Amino acid sequence: MRKLLLLLLLLIFSAISASAWNPCVVTSGKKAAGASYNDITLWLGFEGTWSSPTYTIGADDYSAGDTTGTITSVAVVNSDAGLIGTNGLDCPTSYDRMQFSVSSDNIISGTAGRIGLKIRFTAWAQDGSVFNVVETAGNDHFDLLTYGADGVGTRELRFRWEDDNSTTNLITTTTADLVLGTIYFIEIKYDTTANSFELWIDGVSKGTDTTDKGPIQPVTLEIGEIFGGALDQHIDNLMISDDITRDFYGEGLHDDTTSPR
Repeated sequence: MRKLLLLLLLLIFSAISASAWNPCVVTSGKKAAGASYNDITLWLGFEGTWSSPTYTIGADDYSAGDTTGTITSVAVVNSDAGLIGTNGLDCPTSYDRMQFSVSSDNIISGTAGRIGLKIRFTAWAQDGSVFNVVETAGNDHFDLLTYGADGVGTRELRFRWEDDNSTTNLITTTTADLVLGTIYFIEIKYDTTANSFELWIDGVSKGTDTTDKGPIQPVTLEIGEIFGGALDQHIDNLMISDDITRDFYGEGLHDDTTSPR
């Protein structure tokens, strides 16, 4: 009887230990067990197929719509821009960007959502763009810009929204103090229904805004530089969600090399 009891206790202890130390059981952080990631509409790790001027998303990427990006100017997908994994998007001069078509808000919503990306600036230019979501050429859009002169303590970011031909600088950071050559994770939340906008760098809030702004109807997502400045940037791990509560940095997704979808 005593041997049987000891055997039973040993079996219970073994089961508990196996559960506690099973590396496949994720309780927090990246790709939490049982969690849904259906809100993620675009995930680009830039490890797909690159043949100028077309980038075709790879097995580790995800797109709810357009699966081929078009590169303009001399932007390239290469290992120099690989901030995580092997490759990234290298935008070394003016007008260097990758474009995706948007249909019915499938890869980015014009009403509410969350955008995150890893970035490294190697040369600075004021009023250069990191991304731009445009309704029609030259009309309503929202974008993330570089702001401030090139120098220590002056390199900042600006989140801008234009609707009904009225442009509003929603958030201009004052404590970003971006350093050339340093990798950052930038995250934007926008909600035109609740009039709530916020910008984070490496999980730290750098500004909020509650201006009443109307939604847009996106037709193009542009990643990189759309203006004529001498901005040189490396972009990697671009992720977009239509859920404003999705916290890419806080959940550890910003360091994942594969889409959770």
